[in-house]
Amino acid sequence: MKLAKKSAVINKKIRRFLSHKMDTIVENDIKNLRFYQFKKTTADFFYKIYKKTDIKIEDTPHYVFAVALRDKRGVEEAEQFYRAYLEASWGRNEPAGKYDERISGFKAHFVACENNKNMPRPVLTPLISSEPMFVVDGNHRLAIWAALGKKAKVEILPPDLAMLIFSKAPEFYGSGFRDMPYQSVFLSGEKVVSGRRDDALERLKIIPPEVIRDQRILDVASNVGMSSLLAHHLGANSCLGLELSQKMVDLSTRFSMFDGRFPDVIFRRFNIDVDKLDDDIIYDTAFMFSVYNHLKEPGNLSTIAINNVAKWVVFEGHPQTEEKDYASFFKSGLFSDVKLLGFLSESVFNTTKNRPLWLCQKTI
Repeated sequence: MKLAKKSAVINKKIRRFLSHKMDTIVENDIKNLRFYQFKKTTADFFYKIYKKTDIKIEDTPHYVFAVALRDKRGVEEAEQFYRAYLEASWGRNEPAGKYDERISGFKAHFVACENNKNMPRPVLTPLISSEPMFVVDGNHRLAIWAALGKKAKVEILPPDLAMLIFSKAPEFYGSGFRDMPYQSVFLSGEKVVSGRRDDALERLKIIPPEVIRDQRILDVASNVGMSSLLAHHLGANSCLGLELSQKMVDLSTRFSMFDGRFPDVIFRRFNIDVDKLDDDIIYDTAFMFSVYNHLKEPGNLSTIAINNVAKWVVFEGHPQTEEKDYASFFKSGLFSDVKLLGFLSESVFNTTKNRPLWLCQKTI
């Protein structure tokens, strides 16, 4: 295992050396670069202020604070804006001294940039081809350089490598790793990063359109959120993704912001084995994709279907399974009809169509 990890680190360094590009960006272009490092709390923070999802460098507290320091005007208000961002990012339970230390560090960083001290190149990635690039590392440097009217020398990485290096969530890559996420990442319905499962859009297109279009979707065990984002892309009214890992909730929220679907598509931390949804949370359709065998209490899927789903459950089985393997779910009396829609591949490494997909219509 240690050898495999060392090999993965070396491979990342080699790929970074071979595939990166260098560029110089001027002030106005810096201001238009897009913010990347969203988590659930900072997405809420920015959307509450701006009511938009395409947050740019010039919208950030980093830039506002840097402009105030440059002009020596409005510094206290800008500092409070930056502190509010830190509280959203870190939580409000941190010692006050931690926020003060970061604010002092920002001011020192501003002076260093003003004096043209050498600093590492910020890292950008072109996630969406027709949009400005995203800043995966270096928001503070870029915000300060833009405020000072300086140019920025940057490093540009392809999206998959940028995520591999800077999206530090092991759950994103799963147990198979192979330097590929478990799910491919889609934005605006187009694949931007290839994963070991490449069929999220294919799976949704197997489902009858009326099960998704104009419906409220509950995505149970939503992983990195692609089923929710793509369902909204195909016409769903809204989507709520339930996911055990907070890091995955943050990544999913990040992609929802990138794709302009927040807050219609949102995610929350939820342990299916333990947690319960309020009975007044009702969705038209539930996705339950390849989750059953991962649960200690798979019967809780039936509870969700009873209490929180009005019309349909779209249920994906695990590879090489059949209807009888989920008899306690299908034969629970919940459904008036259970229809096999088709089969999906196990992964891009085993393209055998052995994952069954069922549409379950609730008994009215």
